[in-house]
Amino acid sequence: PYKVYRAVDDYLVIAAGNDNLFGRLCDVLGVPEWKADHRFASNPERVNNRKVLNESIQDIIAQESRDDWIRRLDEGGVPNTPLQSLDQVVEHPQTKALGMLQKSPDSGMTLMGVPLSFNGTRPGYTQNPPQLGEHNRSVLKQDTD
Repeated sequence: PYKVYRAVDDYLVIAAGNDNLFGRLCDVLGVPEWKADHRFASNPERVNNRKVLNESIQDIIAQESRDDWIRRLDEGGVPNTPLQSLDQVVEHPQTKALGMLQKSPDSGMTLMGVPLSFNGTRPGYTQNPPQLGEHNRSVLKQDTD
């Protein structure tokens, strides 16, 4: 299972993409018998039966808070993360620490930065994004040349 699930109060992503992680997830969810269930015995079988598996996981996840599940999944060694809104991403300490938000050079508009860095430096913007229709003539002219 690699999917967004709704807890009682908010959403989280669970990423249990192999047999080992699926076994851990079963233990955390309190359903160790799923490990022996022929429908879920291997990753291909879980894919074939993903509808019933995801519905069953959702039924369990919906009973507790997101923070409780994140704590339990972390303790069980199951990869997971809270699903965050755009506002939460913008305010997240990691977004700030990585310098992901950058100002455009002319307008001062805040934009999401390039998700790469070279020699520890994230490239900045050298020009503003185009205005709506700003390059229409040159683009359309290329098609007629």
